[in-house]
Amino acid sequence: MSKKLWIFFDRMPGTQADLRKLALDGSHHVTTVLQTPANERNGIVSPDGRRIAYQSDQSGQDEIYVRPFPETSSGPWKVSTNGGTRPMWAPDGKELYYVASTRGDPIMRVAVQPGSSTWQVATPVKLFEGYAAGSPSRTYDIAPDGRFLMMKTSPEGQPPPPRLIIVQHWDEEVKARVPTH
Repeated sequence: MSKKLWIFFDRMPGTQADLRKLALDGSHHVTTVLQTPANERNGIVSPDGRRIAYQSDQSGQDEIYVRPFPETSSGPWKVSTNGGTRPMWAPDGKELYYVASTRGDPIMRVAVQPGSSTWQVATPVKLFEGYAAGSPSRTYDIAPDGRFLMMKTSPEGQPPPPRLIIVQHWDEEVKARVPTH
């Protein structure tokens, strides 16, 4: 059985922010995943494929919610307690992370019960602060071993950190520029 791959996005020209997915099977088929009167952003499916976490302003401020997936008609279950954006599942699906809407933009961790038939969530716990808040999109990720890869803000008055530039397929450019004899 092949795993289905999608890219989730939330904006199309002339529309509000609703969760949509683009199939990566060559069809480029776009499907609406969740459409409500509120704005939904940053959807991400749990590792077991049974739930989707996302941010929504349905309460008047951005909060983190979870619904079953792929059928999203039940729920939502609120995860954040005082605002939240940019959810991300732990690789094992037992934790959900998000950026809190409080000073310092802390990353919050919430323990969840993957695979259970009912949604169970613990109280969010602050992991660390200093997250780069300048982007409305997720600018952090979690490696399979649980380590975080993230952009961090510079202290006030300090120059920005050096940039990291990743060049893919550089060998093709070298081959094109260097004559072979």
